[in-house]
Amino acid sequence: MLAGRPAVLFGFALLCALFLSCGGKKQQGPDVEEKDVDPELTGAVTSCEEGEAAGCYRLANMEANEAALRHQQNCEDQDFASCAQLATMYEYGIGVPTSPGNAFKLYKMGCAGGVGMACRGLAELYHSGEHVDRNLGLASAFYGKACAMGDKLSCTDMAWLHLGKGDFEADPKKGVELLQRFCDEGNSAACVGLGDAYDRGDGVKADKVKAVEILTAACEKKNTVACYKIALINATEGKGQNMEKATELFVAACEAGYPAGCVSVADLYLAGDVLELDLSEAAAYFYKACDLGSAEACTELGLMYIDGDGVEKSYKEAGTLYQLGCDGGDPRGCGNLGLLKQLGAEMDKDLVAAERLFKEACAGGIEEACAALEGMKAPSK
Repeated sequence: MLAGRPAVLFGFALLCALFLSCGGKKQQGPDVEEKDVDPELTGAVTSCEEGEAAGCYRLANMEANEAALRHQQNCEDQDFASCAQLATMYEYGIGVPTSPGNAFKLYKMGCAGGVGMACRGLAELYHSGEHVDRNLGLASAFYGKACAMGDKLSCTDMAWLHLGKGDFEADPKKGVELLQRFCDEGNSAACVGLGDAYDRGDGVKADKVKAVEILTAACEKKNTVACYKIALINATEGKGQNMEKATELFVAACEAGYPAGCVSVADLYLAGDVLELDLSEAAAYFYKACDLGSAEACTELGLMYIDGDGVEKSYKEAGTLYQLGCDGGDPRGCGNLGLLKQLGAEMDKDLVAAERLFKEACAGGIEEACAALEGMKAPSK
């Protein structure tokens, strides 16, 4: 692993944030006997603390299973916030098998019980149309309901819906008015949306100066996305003349916990134009982005472990990172892990798993994975 950096990858970090179940075992009093400690759990904790990403990943899954059981019991006891948390776990397959049907049902329960994030969950399902029939009218209604319950992200999403296109009767002017209203009320996410609208000319005349002004105010209030947006504007305007300022903002966004900022810094170290070429620093920033939840960063770091670029070459470590990337939704991670499984590179050869992973990657648009899948089906000569 990278020297001086914790081995906790994004799966574990995300679970800690969502489910408040970190550290491998609960606080124990002096009267608790050692036999009460699960040896498998202890092994995972030790492995993670020693810098093994696989141990951290195993620990994250164990923590997720425990969290799911707890939320299930609490939901049955009419704790609607737990219903909403459990819905998220079912939607993304965290600690429980992925089940869009259960997620939808639990989001409905949570929303009816007055939990804003549950109403937002329903809105997002209707907005994306991934697991239910796409219905932007219902998406807008549930975003509005969640917003009224104090869910600020939903306020912004509702406004953005008015700026978009589709089967919803969009009203860009109303979208900007909503963003302006929510921004004036102190919703920094809405300020980011408003700045974006002025930057791109969505529902309002494009005005880069005003966009930067709005985003700067949000950035000064510690909104990391706003800082990142300003960095992007600085990087793209004036033919890159503002790259020094952009880099400074990318670093600030990363240090504040915004993964896209970390990825941008890593890319700059890889390019060697603005920042001096430094593969170790690039790996370190990809590592941080992966830890913060960027599936793409996990995959990129896996590639660096394959080639030994800035890190010690390790197919095993690459496999763990590809798994994280795949689980996070990056089809490249699925395809790359499939190849390692097919070859048995520092792991057990598993052609069944390889075929499944190639299918996932192929469905995600990775042509090489489609070719690999066809190659597995072709009769050997």
